Amino acid sequence: MRAVLAATEQLFERGTDPSAGGIAKRAGVSIGSLYQYFRGRDDVLESVISDRVRRECDDVIARIQEREGDEPATAVVDYLLETYGSRRTMLHRLMPHLLRVGAKDSVLRERARVAEAIAATLEGPEAFTQAQALVAGVMGVFQTWILDLEWDATPAELRPVLLGMIRGVIPVDAPR
Repeated sequence: MRAVLAATEQLFERGTDPSAGGIAKRAGVSIGSLYQYFRGRDDVLESVISDRVRRECDDVIARIQEREGDEPATAVVDYLLETYGSRRTMLHRLMPHLLRVGAKDSVLRERARVAEAIAATLEGPEAFTQAQALVAGVMGVFQTWILDLEWDATPAELRPVLLGMIRGVIPVDAPR
């Protein structure tokens, strides 16, 4: 049912919170067909979110691996800001719903994959713990920026905040 997932993602991109009927209509399928493959609207949304998070984490991990010798965690910050900096208002409208849908397990699993990729660039017994703290912290600040529209920092202004946080968790002179 790739058409259903693609239609749902398109509706997300437009900043709408799609209904089951809206998803079916956009995908060009009947509501009965939608329920044949999915338990309901939240099941569709969870599938879309899980798939998107997995693809985006694959992109982040590729960037981390490409930046060998560079501060690899900056790849996470740069990716977030490049990908979502201009779509903040859309994410702000959808974030409460996205947090409610049951995709949390897949998001945590993918965050752990990113932490593993960062840890692979570090040395020492605390590498994975440092990488996990870094990813959780960066994602927390980024999520706060999305949800709090009164925090009027631009992506360019947010970047040094996130990079400063990284340097606080993983010293710049840490062995690689």
